[in-house]
Amino acid sequence: MDQPYYPDILAVDPDGCGCTECLIGEYVPQNQWVQNANLLDVLRLLRDEVRNNTYTPDTYELVMSDLYGIDGISDLRVALSHEVSAAIASDSPVDMDAVYNHVRNYY
Repeated sequence: MDQPYYPDILAVDPDGCGCTECLIGEYVPQNQWVQNANLLDVLRLLRDEVRNNTYTPDTYELVMSDLYGIDGISDLRVALSHEVSAAIASDSPVDMDAVYNHVRNYY
């Protein structure tokens, strides 16, 4: 896997969105994104390279709950859980680069 399924999108929008940006392919509705995204798409979302315009307030929660069947998603969830636990324990932000590097080592 060397390229995201959606390499050029700017944002993930709510399910069923019919905005101009979704229609021309700059944004992708969440239900469509979840069906087609690969691990690199997920990492782009987590690194804020793609905006989360869904009604899910936290991108971490979106990734932990709504994605199934993506190769490597289990490893990503483990890495996220460890990083989030460490961040909470140290009262610091989640180091998304550490998560990215941890998962990237598998591929």
